[in-house]
Amino acid sequence: MEGKKVKKLNVPWNIFSGHGEHKSFYKLRQNWKQLVRFGVTSELTQDLGVSRSLTLRYAVALSLVATLSTAAWLSLDLVIAEQKSTSAIVNVSGRQRMLSQRTALFSRLLEEAPQHQRSEIRSTLKDAIQLMERSH
Repeated sequence: MEGKKVKKLNVPWNIFSGHGEHKSFYKLRQNWKQLVRFGVTSELTQDLGVSRSLTLRYAVALSLVATLSTAAWLSLDLVIAEQKSTSAIVNVSGRQRMLSQRTALFSRLLEEAPQHQRSEIRSTLKDAIQLMERSH
């Protein structure tokens, strides 16, 4: 604002103060007419326009931030829910793999074990098979 000359206005600014009086629409309209008479309206309307423009931009920016934040939360919530179900499937499949390997191990041990150890291995093998059936 260095190069801009500021014009000093001789406006009786007390037209804005009601000095405790109740300001009705009529009083405000009279004040506006006095401002028009003194030539202040163009500067005031320009200031109001800038103020409204900034307020509108601020409201749009806040709305955009709120919308994007909500969208990000929703998308993350969906991803987390999907990962929970995927993790349950991975856990079940991992358990099934472990039980199948265990069943294969005890089957192999049952085949190669001496006669006196077979009843114990057979019992363990049956437990592993039953657990696999319950887990499926």
